[in-house]
Amino acid sequence: MLVGLLRAAAVAALCLTAVAHPAEAKQSSHSSLRKLGEQKPIADLQDAGSFVMPYKDATINLNWNTNVISTMVGGSRVALVDDMKSAGINSVVLAFATGECGSESWGGVSAAGMRAGNMAAFKSSGIKFRLSTGGASGSFSCGSQAGFDAFVSGWVDAGLVGVDFDIESGQSASTVAALVSRVKEALPKYPNLVFTFTVAVLAQSVPGSRYATPFPSGQAPDPFAGGAGATTLNAIIQGLGFQQGNPSSWPDARVRINPMTMDYGTASANVCVVGDSGKCQMAQSAIQAAYNLNGHWGVPLSAIELTPMIGDNDTADEIFTLADAATVATWAKKNGLAAVHHWSYDRDTPCGTAMASPTCNNVAGTKPHSYTQAFQQAESRADAIIKQL
Repeated sequence: MLVGLLRAAAVAALCLTAVAHPAEAKQSSHSSLRKLGEQKPIADLQDAGSFVMPYKDATINLNWNTNVISTMVGGSRVALVDDMKSAGINSVVLAFATGECGSESWGGVSAAGMRAGNMAAFKSSGIKFRLSTGGASGSFSCGSQAGFDAFVSGWVDAGLVGVDFDIESGQSASTVAALVSRVKEALPKYPNLVFTFTVAVLAQSVPGSRYATPFPSGQAPDPFAGGAGATTLNAIIQGLGFQQGNPSSWPDARVRINPMTMDYGTASANVCVVGDSGKCQMAQSAIQAAYNLNGHWGVPLSAIELTPMIGDNDTADEIFTLADAATVATWAKKNGLAAVHHWSYDRDTPCGTAMASPTCNNVAGTKPHSYTQAFQQAESRADAIIKQL
């Protein structure tokens, strides 16, 4: 029971900011991810990067002469590191490496070329980053630990804090199982790296509810609907010893599932939380996806990250607003999720295109970095309130 008016007011303020359904208060807390005291809890991963960590397509606005990762989010081309420093952004996910680990490439740029163009700048800046692999248009495989070591070599000392496996391009079950095997071998070897599996999800909701609501025990739908996410979770079950439905059996604090909370399709309770407008309510749908992942598979909330697509999504009528960013970040921080991301860094600037663009969003009133700042500010407010409890 909370004691004192200050703490009671803090809790009330946090709940109002999150705009979440009252049922979330009934969500039980999960046990520590550590097993027999052997593993680092997430809170102890001091160099894991910021809680808010946008994705950056390394090839968009890349300087193809020098291979320096760059952006035009502010209107003119500048090196990504310089833009991040000026905007107060401390962490980023660099996407996408494709091919076989050890001989991977970045949109046609060799691994050596990408390291040569960017390693020194990242190292001197102190910016933390993850390397993301695969993606919607490419596939990444890793058949040996030697190949994985070659993939991360050089980057580790430049600020690397994690590796992300984006499973979108129809990778076979054996390919995904090999990635899980690489993670199992890498966990003791790279104690300061986190490993995320990024997968598409639905956000099936309680019919008629305008808010994210946990389903009764044993009734949560599979957010993967048997897709690549199910293949990934089954590989984690087989390769890392996770027991479906048992959060305390999650193998390690540094292994996370990162649902892509976007592009649900025609709005209905079968795919998302439907708002008053009859359209998918994007913040509540992101929260619902996390509830379903936890309720159906037993993945602890502390091993879940979330990645919405800011602004207009590829699916017409799906708009992730600045208010949605605040809601998601607040709820995620309050409920102990591992991180929030967004797709993508280059889209965090306004425009007026007829359809979703890789270099801007169609949300009036936004400015460069408005979304990242909205996530950061909400996370900071939530963190301050939580510390008062």
